[in-house]
Amino acid sequence: MRTVPRCSSDMGRHPISLVAEATPETGIGLYRVEWMRCLYCEAPLEGVVRPAHVIPEGMGGRLASTSTVCNDCNNSFARIEGIACQRLATQGALVGALRGDREPITAVVTLEGSTYRAGRGRMDELAGPPTDRGRVYPMPARREDQIKVVVSALRARHLPPEALLDGRFKLEEAAAVAPIGETQAEPVEVSMAWCDRATKRVMTKAALELLAHLFPNEATRPELEGVRRFARYDEGDFFAGVDTSTAGAGLPLLDAPYVHAIEVWTAGMRCHYRMILFTELRFVGTLAEVRIGKALRSSYSFDVKDPANRRVIAESGDGATLVNKSQRVRQRELDVALEKLEELNWSTSARRRVRAPPPSFKDLYPDVVRAMGKRKS
Repeated sequence: MRTVPRCSSDMGRHPISLVAEATPETGIGLYRVEWMRCLYCEAPLEGVVRPAHVIPEGMGGRLASTSTVCNDCNNSFARIEGIACQRLATQGALVGALRGDREPITAVVTLEGSTYRAGRGRMDELAGPPTDRGRVYPMPARREDQIKVVVSALRARHLPPEALLDGRFKLEEAAAVAPIGETQAEPVEVSMAWCDRATKRVMTKAALELLAHLFPNEATRPELEGVRRFARYDEGDFFAGVDTSTAGAGLPLLDAPYVHAIEVWTAGMRCHYRMILFTELRFVGTLAEVRIGKALRSSYSFDVKDPANRRVIAESGDGATLVNKSQRVRQRELDVALEKLEELNWSTSARRRVRAPPPSFKDLYPDVVRAMGKRKS
């Protein structure tokens, strides 16, 4: 029996595989249809299967498959993927990283006693709060956030949207906010809370789903049952740590200043993975301590500022062997990598610290009306 390269029918509906069988009498191949099954729970992938992103979309991942993970298992990863995305949000916002859907990654940054909304490589300071009979509502920099604040404030005071136009709700510059011009932003300290249980599960998930995407028969092997259960059900534990010197899969990554990547490869009797964040931060782990099948190496890398610019490679052959290192050595490698990342950000980023201009209530009024569910009078 041999498995023919799988296909998906009806744009993501009812993923199937064609399996060829030869009869002993004639040797003539007969084909039958099998449902594709979920990588984790082995349930048939029936109905409309949502795309499962190899690297979370919130981190910029766009490589996805509708023939590897069922909707229930896909949804179960939302919490830990949200944790991973939040850990990387500040760094991503400062360098101008985008989500997989091309929306900017944003974060709130505190610097020198002031709070900024970071995104698209810029930091916008608060515009100054609106006041309503002595009540102060801090006004954020982004328009969509301004609308939410104004709507909330109007509802709290039982005021209609027209209060923005007739003077009942006023915008005033806070006296405590000193004027600021467009100046080069000070570098924000880079830190990384990574390789805890939640982010290890995200990394192993990405590695397993890259393997399933490129080598489906290898990803479902029984040797990987333990790591599949760790990723999906949080059972057991698997090694992961900083390693900036291992060559990984030995495949070329996309050439860009800031790259995210996931690699999976075999080395001797083991199967390893490596996740690369912002080019400089590199974390390795082991998926299986025994041979999973054929020698293979694979990688998916993309530009964090342009996630559509990506490189996916799958080849036969082994990659590098992981080197045993003490926790002290790994921590030193992480410190050096963070220093390099800070230097790279400072030298290449065009971000500026800017106070967003005070919003115009007349300009916000139509959107506030829509948000409050009322028609313009």
